[in-house]
Amino acid sequence: AIVQDEGIAIHATNPGNIAGLIALQTSSCHAAPLILPAHPEPASPLPAIDRYLKRDEIIFVHLAEIGQGIASRQGFGPEDLPRIRFINTKTGTPGRTLLDALLREQGLDTSQVNGYHQEVHGPHAVAAAICDGFADAGMCTSGIAHASGLKFVPVAREDYELAIRRDLLAADPRLMSLVARIQSPAYRSALQKRGGYDTGKTGMTRALSADARLVECPIPASRKNP
Repeated sequence: AIVQDEGIAIHATNPGNIAGLIALQTSSCHAAPLILPAHPEPASPLPAIDRYLKRDEIIFVHLAEIGQGIASRQGFGPEDLPRIRFINTKTGTPGRTLLDALLREQGLDTSQVNGYHQEVHGPHAVAAAICDGFADAGMCTSGIAHASGLKFVPVAREDYELAIRRDLLAADPRLMSLVARIQSPAYRSALQKRGGYDTGKTGMTRALSADARLVECPIPASRKNP
């Protein structure tokens, strides 16, 4: 909707971080949505994005920061994982990655989680499974959990980023228009009305530093055809 008046049609999917990076690597998409830890610890750098692309090849456009955690009807927390029916998301998705980290932190094996191998596609499906009674809890975003009438126990804060290859961004005016709309007050206002989003850095453009951290950087200048 944010670019309809620019005459740009967007076909969007939610493939997960790894599939999104592979799509960028193979030029199967113009931009890939990624979910990254908002406040990584010094000893825990961002996921190894450069397994798929060189660090200087990608520009990250910050969409919003959001909470990720455990959604349920009863308000279950990490300590309840061994005794409840859980619904999981697919390998490589942010919710699955966060759950695996949480299990390691709790000293739990995946075999101790009833439903670890029961997979659905994304947080909307997690919330639906809980609401329909197929599971007691699952990893979900705060906004979706609250919109579904579920209780939410926060586990981590995450950055929603739009990853775009520098060469495509500089060459395609449609991508420049998309970034401009993400940086607009109208986009920020739309997110705030939906609720659950921290828009303090919305529209910021960043790149990966040598130590695999996101640092602010300018948008590359567009290339005009001769």
